[in-house]
Amino acid sequence: MIVALDLEHILASAGHHVVGIAPDMETALELAPNCSLALVDINLRDGKTGPTIGAEIARRYGAKILFVTANPEQIGDAASVALGHVRKPYDQNAILHAVADAQARSAAFAAAN
Repeated sequence: MIVALDLEHILASAGHHVVGIAPDMETALELAPNCSLALVDINLRDGKTGPTIGAEIARRYGAKILFVTANPEQIGDAASVALGHVRKPYDQNAILHAVADAQARSAAFAAAN
C-alpha cells in the first residue's frame, strides 16, 4: 500500500488524474472502466494477480498497462498486453518518464489507426 500511495502522490503532483488505488483484483476491475492507463504491481493483497489484472483490464476496457514490479520475470505472458514495466525500486523521474512514454505511444498508435 505504501508503494501505491507513493505512486498516487507522484502522479497527482504531476497533474495526472488518479482513478484510485486497487489492493486486489476485485477492486482493480471495479476501477478499470474509468482509466486509460493502469499501473499494475504483480503482487497484491490477493497474491500474484497483477498479470491477470493487467491482461483483463487491457482486454475488457482497452486501457494501456504499465507493470510496476521488482520482479519483471513474473509478468509472464501478460507482457504482451503491456506497454512496458518500471522496475522497483523506482524514482519519481522513472515513473513520470514511463507514463509520458506510454501516453505518447498510445497517441501515436491512435493517430496511425
